[in-house]
Amino acid sequence: MEGKQRYPNIRTKGCGGFSLIEMAVVIVIIGIIISIVASVLPSLIASSKIKQAQATLEKFDYALQGYLAANGRMPCPDTNGDGAQDRIPGTTPPTDDTCAAYVGTIPYATMGLSAALDPWQEPVRYAVYETLVQTQISGVCDTAPPCTQCLSYFITNPNAAYLRTTDGVVSTNQAYLIASGGAKDMDGADGFFDGRNGDGTVEEFEIPNKIVDAGYDDLLRAASFAYLQGRLCSGTLGSPGGGGGTSESPADGNCTDSADNDGDGLTDCADPGCATDPGCSGGSLSITTTTVPSGVLSGTYMATFSAGGGTTPYDWQLTGNGGFSDFSINAATGTLTGTLDQCPGNYTVSVAVGDSTPPGSGGPFTDSQSYTVQVTGNLSVACTSTPGSAITWTSPTQTETFAANGSRLGSINWSLNTGGATGFVLYTTGPDTCSLRKNGSTAPGTYSFTLTATDSTCGTNSDSFTFDVTVTAGGGMTPGAIDTVVDTEYFSDNECYTPSIFHTSGDVYGFVFRGTLWPFYSDDGWTRTIDIDSGGAIGTSTQYEQFDGTAYAPDVVRVSGDIYVVAFESSGNNGRIRTIRIDGSGAIQNIDGSDTFSNNSADPSIVPVNGEFFAIAHSGAGNDGYITTVQIAANGTILDASVDSLEFDTSNGEQPDLIHVAGDVFAVAYRDSGGVGVVRTIIIDSNGNISPPSGAPAPGYAFAVPFEANDCTVPDIVHVSGNIFAIVYQGQDDDGYITTVEIADDGQIADTVIDTLEFDATNGITPVVAAAGNGIFGIAYRGPGDDGVFCTVLIDDNGQIGSAVQASIIFEAADCYEPSIEAMANNLFAIAYRRPSTGNRGVVATISLQ
Repeated sequence: MEGKQRYPNIRTKGCGGFSLIEMAVVIVIIGIIISIVASVLPSLIASSKIKQAQATLEKFDYALQGYLAANGRMPCPDTNGDGAQDRIPGTTPPTDDTCAAYVGTIPYATMGLSAALDPWQEPVRYAVYETLVQTQISGVCDTAPPCTQCLSYFITNPNAAYLRTTDGVVSTNQAYLIASGGAKDMDGADGFFDGRNGDGTVEEFEIPNKIVDAGYDDLLRAASFAYLQGRLCSGTLGSPGGGGGTSESPADGNCTDSADNDGDGLTDCADPGCATDPGCSGGSLSITTTTVPSGVLSGTYMATFSAGGGTTPYDWQLTGNGGFSDFSINAATGTLTGTLDQCPGNYTVSVAVGDSTPPGSGGPFTDSQSYTVQVTGNLSVACTSTPGSAITWTSPTQTETFAANGSRLGSINWSLNTGGATGFVLYTTGPDTCSLRKNGSTAPGTYSFTLTATDSTCGTNSDSFTFDVTVTAGGGMTPGAIDTVVDTEYFSDNECYTPSIFHTSGDVYGFVFRGTLWPFYSDDGWTRTIDIDSGGAIGTSTQYEQFDGTAYAPDVVRVSGDIYVVAFESSGNNGRIRTIRIDGSGAIQNIDGSDTFSNNSADPSIVPVNGEFFAIAHSGAGNDGYITTVQIAANGTILDASVDSLEFDTSNGEQPDLIHVAGDVFAVAYRDSGGVGVVRTIIIDSNGNISPPSGAPAPGYAFAVPFEANDCTVPDIVHVSGNIFAIVYQGQDDDGYITTVEIADDGQIADTVIDTLEFDATNGITPVVAAAGNGIFGIAYRGPGDDGVFCTVLIDDNGQIGSAVQASIIFEAADCYEPSIEAMANNLFAIAYRRPSTGNRGVVATISLQ
């Protein structure tokens, strides 16, 4: 077994340490030192900052005096923070110049400084006596320099416009002043500046030596006219007294000895005291830049100009902007910047530069030059649907898309040369996009197309794209061309008014209508079914069922599976709903109803909302417009015949047609007061609650835009693509019209219609529309002489309608009323209508497209 090992108690001689008492004393001493440093250090830092700020103001003061001596005038303040003075040239500048404001910040770039910030990184405020920014004062000192009559005049004329400092009792006129806001905003107003210094527009400030207190910590330095007269006129400008009493000036003869003689940190010609020394003149001045770069339309432009000779710093000016709206030049660096916002071409810009050579040395010297700025275009056209430059056209409904890439000032105007090919049309789909599709027949073959994009603002900004189009026999056909009337058959044995056709399943199609069981007259509501095969051949109608004793203008929509709901106007103008079942064989069974959704209703239009909820648009009391929601279970049980209701038009809402837009947004097209055609949007949530869209204007219950100002009857609205919808209607003089509108997902409607086509200039009564796909829409209506007419039109995805009807056919001669249309598969349409000559029996016809 392993035993435990014990270690002896070992002591080491000569290895003593600190006792606990000694350690405690040391810690206390360190704590005292830290507390002293912590309490004293902030004040030391603050004191250092104040001294630094005083030195900074002194430096800026000397720079301002040097500028005055060199230029014979003071600079204007910087009012926009770019470092340049904001001087407004007069008629005879600079004699009658003015400033944008006489209180601002130091124009450091104009004065050749790198910045004008105090130690707290805040701009130093600068204010100047108004007339001191000029070189002469009319009637006072027209020709004399500032150091004689002018300054004397300012001293002895206190009633002139003035800049002053005051303690509230005594005011003193000042030539200029500079101020730092100190470390804090002590008075809690106007930023860092306190007291009278805080108002950046009033030319009255605190006295320079105002005592710092709980409401004031600014530092201010002012120069009186008497002070400037003594400094400028005695030759002691460079003698601040801080360098051991030695000055630096032409009188001292030390402006070229490479020494800082007055201890202000500035040597020789860099010292304002030497501004008038002939040795500080650099001689003649000339711009050395010979050319400037070109740039691309709408791009950011930059060019830097250089000069030689003269005395720095230079003062650059842009004397001609070439017509560019935002060109500007940095006065200190000579850098020209801006945006090339003119059409491709050559433009002339002009610049001028002046130096800092004092008048006593023949200055300031100037030079100017003009340059050509070339603006180039980079517009390029490409096909975005088919790569390369060769397209095979195999279908009359084929669409190709194109885009113009590159810079432009306006939208793109498109032009197309088809190389002799007929039957093509170009649609503008956006500011720089278009689509190419067919609108007629084309002989098979290969054609060379040229598509040209031109900037609508710049005719010189354009590009062309040449590509080959090979048209096959199938692709050469006319889109929307009508083949024939395939078949016609009765679907009712007796009277049939306002029939509505709908597809159930397979080859079975259903009809709801107001009719009678011959020979008894009545307004019964009926459902019938019939078979129509995939080729358009129509079978015989044998299934029928009465759903109500009175049913005007019935409309139907699927609930779920083989369950449908019919909305109609019943006896006593009551609006009612009835659910029915139609199985795969066409057998009909009534399920539930008739439940009343409104006590006053006409022309109902019903659409699904979500799950069990459905919305019905209808006209009500006084022909006002209403929306009502109902709840129906998937098995056809009517759970609630009036979930919610909203009056969407308080003056007139006749013949409404309702459609889903997106999400909770629905749109209704209807006839308003005076026959105006209006489209309006509303919100219906997933529980059937109705409300206006967010931001909808009062007093309307939604966004509403008239699409027909003169006369609109029985509008029918259909979805085109995206946010684009088309509305057919019977218009002025009973002509037939189709128009397109844009409705956003949030319910906002574009203020103007996109496009309108008069599809029948004689008669277009009670038109209905259905989409066949690929931008082809079929319209059925009662035409001239009561003919039943079917026509096709093209509508692009952006809402542009073809310039004419694609094709037209009479499917019923002189005997067609109240048509209803259903788009089938295989380019087929089924049209149900009333034929008066055979006892108002209901007829269905099928029509095929090529």
